[in-house]
Amino acid sequence: MLCVNHHSELGAVILGMVVKQKQEAKHQECQQREEKRSRFEALILQCRSAWTISNRPGRSWEKYSLGSYSNSKGMRSHMKFLTN
Repeated sequence: MLCVNHHSELGAVILGMVVKQKQEAKHQECQQREEKRSRFEALILQCRSAWTISNRPGRSWEKYSLGSYSNSKGMRSHMKFLTN
């Protein structure tokens, strides 16, 4: 009886370790996704800042990216291509 009890305790310990490892792996994966997303958002903000600085006042990134602003050079279709 003692041997069976010992094996079930050992099995519970091993199972607990496996569950803990899986939880840690999932947590690390989630953290990596969050880091990638925040780096991507920072890059978007940098691009928008550069766009705003390099263009004349009154022309915002949102106007171009939404395609509501057009000019004679076809900038609207060009920006739609870049943002899709």
